[in-house]
Amino acid sequence: MADSTSQTPSKKSNNKIVYLVMILLLVGLNVFMYITKVKTEDANKNILSEKAKVDSAKTQLERDYVHALAEIEQYKGQNAALDSLLYVKIDALNAKKNEINKILIRQNIDKEDLSKALRLIGELKIANNNYIRVIDSFKVANQIISKKLDKVEESLVTTVKINDDLKVENSTLQRLGSILRIMNVHIIGEVDKGKGKEKETTNVKRLNYLKIQFDVDQNRVAEPGDKTIYYKITCPDNSIMYDSNKGSGTLSLSENNVEVKYTGKATFNYDGRAKKIATQWTPKVKLLKGEYKVEYYFDGYLIATSTFNLTSSIF
Repeated sequence: MADSTSQTPSKKSNNKIVYLVMILLLVGLNVFMYITKVKTEDANKNILSEKAKVDSAKTQLERDYVHALAEIEQYKGQNAALDSLLYVKIDALNAKKNEINKILIRQNIDKEDLSKALRLIGELKIANNNYIRVIDSFKVANQIISKKLDKVEESLVTTVKINDDLKVENSTLQRLGSILRIMNVHIIGEVDKGKGKEKETTNVKRLNYLKIQFDVDQNRVAEPGDKTIYYKITCPDNSIMYDSNKGSGTLSLSENNVEVKYTGKATFNYDGRAKKIATQWTPKVKLLKGEYKVEYYFDGYLIATSTFNLTSSIF
């Protein structure tokens, strides 16, 4: 009886084929798994490489973004139009940055996401550069405007100074133009004969007072109102006829503030038209014969001079 475990040559051949197929399948599976692993590792390496590029770009972007905001910040408050533009640009930068952050914080980020993030980072960088160029343009424009404003301000200061000088000059001219002028000056001794009767005399022994007469010229510049003309009488011995009890005093000259004694004054109402003025002065001491000099002052200015003579004739 034949052995049941023995196999025919044909059956053994079939088994070898099966074994060979299984080995081939195992080898193929290993090769496939190896290739898949290599591809996966390569893909992961590519993703990590791209992620590193994105991270590097993001780091640079952060610096550029902070720099851009700093550039923008320094121009705030310069003018309303620029402020409005700056706030719009900041909002646009923030929106783009937030979109990039949303992609980068995903857990299952893929190559497509990384590519999009990298593209957005590039766009944001371009936007930053464009905004900075716009800001620089505003900066140049502001500098030009500032220089022009400085020139305008300097011109205004010069104009104001000129106007102030003109005002001072005009005020001076107004004051000089309003100075009253007198003419037809006449001083004579008078004898009081009583009952309102007077008689002219040049005799120092007979006169009771001096009568001073002059005409005030027309002046349309002078403000109407009360005016005062001062007169100073210098005697032949160079003493000044002076009596504080009768209104003598001192006045200050407008040109140099020098104090000058005056003998008396004539105050009158003036309306700009020519006017005749008469006043009198009663000496408190005996007068000397000889030539007397008279100076007339108005508003601190010497406006006229005259002389008169007194004698000691017995007639």
